[in-house]
Amino acid sequence: MIAVVCAAALHLASADAALERCRKLDREFDSKNMPKPCQAAADNASAPVAERVEALRLLAFAHVLNGEEALAEPAFLRMLVLSPAAVLPADAGPQFRKAFTAARARFDVEGVVTATLTAPVADPASRAPLAIQVDVVDKLGRIVAGRVRATMGGASPPLEERLVKSELGGGQVRFSGAVPEPEVAEAYTLSWEVVFEGWDGAPVPVPSALSGTLARDGAALGPGGGGEGDEPPWGAIIGGGAVSVAVVAAAGSGIAWCFLAGPCRPQSAWVRVQVSQGALP
Repeated sequence: MIAVVCAAALHLASADAALERCRKLDREFDSKNMPKPCQAAADNASAPVAERVEALRLLAFAHVLNGEEALAEPAFLRMLVLSPAAVLPADAGPQFRKAFTAARARFDVEGVVTATLTAPVADPASRAPLAIQVDVVDKLGRIVAGRVRATMGGASPPLEERLVKSELGGGQVRFSGAVPEPEVAEAYTLSWEVVFEGWDGAPVPVPSALSGTLARDGAALGPGGGGEGDEPPWGAIIGGGAVSVAVVAAAGSGIAWCFLAGPCRPQSAWVRVQVSQGALP
């Protein structure tokens, strides 16, 4: 364990040293020796995104100054993947802005992320999780993570659940999981959406809608339809002076009463009928 910790510390120290050397060479206008340390700093996956973006910007600047504009564009492109909102310093010269503009145009085309959502229709009377799957085409690798955010409206805080990311290859990624739901027995309706995160933590826009609603009835009845035990709840209404029949039907969505003298909406459920004969005139 000590050896692992020491190795990690040495790696971080080396990465920090690479960025410091990249900065130092930039201050000294030594563009010829900048690419190697700047590239090392940009490749440090454990470094903060802001530091990697700075290293890539300095790397691109060095390539431009060295007459290697063809190498500057990929560095700028990678910088935009890490931080799409990145811009050049106000005092950046026209040669730098030309290379950056070309990279930005390429990013706007190749960086478009498309996604296809697959979500089965939920049964309102069941509390089985609503599983979802999103297949994503992300050619530049902009998406780091995905999550489902669900809200019930009002002052309730949103519920969030991380999605599992699976690399399919060729710029294709699959995210899978389920819509988070509150642990309550009463009926509710959720509005949910899938949100993707970029390297800088900002949402990655997707042209297609990745959202929906989920409606749940009250707590579903157990097997056989009756909560505790095998028999469902039932009852009877006894009329005076005539024959009255009442049927109580326990269903997943509630209880239905059917009257002899009124409308009845039959449901598939356990039923019990009680007939009472009153005194006839």
